[in-house]
Amino acid sequence: MTRTLAHKPILIASDLSARSDRAVRRGFALARHQSLPVVLVTAVDDALPDDIAATMTSKAHDNLDRLAASISEGMEYTVR
Repeated sequence: MTRTLAHKPILIASDLSARSDRAVRRGFALARHQSLPVVLVTAVDDALPDDIAATMTSKAHDNLDRLAASISEGMEYTVR
């Protein structure tokens, strides 16, 4: 039995490090090869005070969005 990834996005997690950036690039290359969309995610510690967590989440999403925009070449992606 052959399973396909038809329309299932490639999920790429990032800790925003340089090493993780390389993994994001590889994930985009895989998604491009398979013609699939990308979902980028990162995690912020929920034990942090709400205002600090919100700021960190916003900055993390901005950084991921900038990275994705620079390598997406028009591919569909979402940052969560």
